[in-house]
This record gives sequence, structure tokens and C-alpha cells, in this order.
Amino acid sequence: MEDDAIVVPRFYRIPMWIVVVDATVADGLDRATFHLPAHFFAMYDSHGGVMVTNYCQDRLHAVQHREPARR
Repeated sequence: MEDDAIVVPRFYRIPMWIVVVDATVADGLDRATFHLPAHFFAMYDSHGGVMVTNYCQDRLHAVQHREPARR
């Protein structure tokens, strides 16, 4: 068994209003239009087999990227 990992820098842009509630913290930035970068890091264990690890590594980040748009 061999574990595997994936790193996707700047995977998603998070609107500032989601993470900054206090307007004073924004320091003059428009919380409605300013976005913060989010990065995707994942470690896949191979307990389900190498094919499962590869499948998840190829697809999970894409599913995670689509999900916020569904809400």
C-alpha cells in the first residue's frame, strides 16, 4: 500500500465577508468584492487500493470546487 497526496494552490477564492465579520478588520477593503485565496491539501491512504486512491486524487478537489456553487 502506498499513500498519496495532492496540493492545489489558490484552489478557490473565498469572499472576504464569509471570514471577516468585523468591518474594522477589513481595513478599508470592500468585504463584498475582496477575495482571499484558499488552498487544497489532501492525503489519500490506499486502504481501498491504489485505484481508489488515484480516483479520489483525480476528482475530489474538482467536486469540492463545485459544491459551494450548488448552495
